[in-house]
Amino acid sequence: MLTTFPMGCATISITINIRLIMKPLSYFLDRIAAASSLGIRVLEHDSSCVRLLLPYQGNTNHHRTMFGGSLSLAATLAGWAITHENVPKVDGNIVIKSSQMRYLAPAPSDVEVVAQLDDMDCQSVREAFERFGRTRVNVVCRLYCDHKEVGHFSGVYVAIKPSVHQ
Repeated sequence: MLTTFPMGCATISITINIRLIMKPLSYFLDRIAAASSLGIRVLEHDSSCVRLLLPYQGNTNHHRTMFGGSLSLAATLAGWAITHENVPKVDGNIVIKSSQMRYLAPAPSDVEVVAQLDDMDCQSVREAFERFGRTRVNVVCRLYCDHKEVGHFSGVYVAIKPSVHQ
């Protein structure tokens, strides 16, 4: 069965090894204290798309909508995860170089964060990493609440081979 998600993310329904799904999320949950408090769940991930669910519960502000800081951190983490998916040999040596977050509308319930590479193909990212020991990855995340786009994030991540980084 083929299911299409916002931004053209597609997946085929198959049995998936849960440890493979949790690897990128567990990596940053173990190393970034603020990430574990968000309650994020991985909905889907592969080299073309990462989808995370940010729960409303625990991420609200005084207006009873999602807190902007939670939205921004969730998008930053989704960008990190899509970078990790495309450069798995990096062993976690990923940093964010720059980012921009636009808040388009209030989010009064759970938010889905969809991260994809921006104008890059997965193969060219991997080839640059293999050739130079580092690669720059441009990521776009769109945030949806009740099927409406409520936020837009763009970020530039740098993945560095462990031996080059040290």
